Amino acid sequence: KSEERYRTIVENAADPIFMCDPKGTLTWVNQVMCSQLGYLRQELQGLNLGKIAKKGFAHRLFTILHESSEGRETKPVQIEFVTKTGEERTVEFACTPVRDNGVTTGVEGTFRDITDRVVIDKLKKNYTKSLEEAVVERTSEIKETQRAAILAIANLAESIDDDTGGH
Repeated sequence: KSEERYRTIVENAADPIFMCDPKGTLTWVNQVMCSQLGYLRQELQGLNLGKIAKKGFAHRLFTILHESSEGRETKPVQIEFVTKTGEERTVEFACTPVRDNGVTTGVEGTFRDITDRVVIDKLKKNYTKSLEEAVVERTSEIKETQRAAILAIANLAESIDDDTGGH
């Protein structure tokens, strides 16, 4: 009954959960992982995580898997994966070792899809940069207007008007 309850919780979790061997070959995945990556369960099981990691992220992925399988504490890392349809997704990847009689037999891990958050952060940075550029441009325009006004006032102050008796 306890095992059935645990299996139900894991299968219905909001985030993808998987188990793999220390080399990254998937041995079990929950349904959410299948849905988010666009694969059937039987397609993912037996597949190495390196096959779905975006080029340039495999080293980071295998480093955290290796550290975890050695029993070292790991922190979640940001990795990009490619779905079956070719869509790139950014995930926060976390894992912990699975031990049997003190020997690491695999790794249990989770993904948290943060693609939307990453896109929003990039948009915020771009928007902030464009606002800063607009402020610099507008400040420059104001300074030029001030200089022109001061120059005009100085020219008026130096002028002599015959109608006012040379004042």
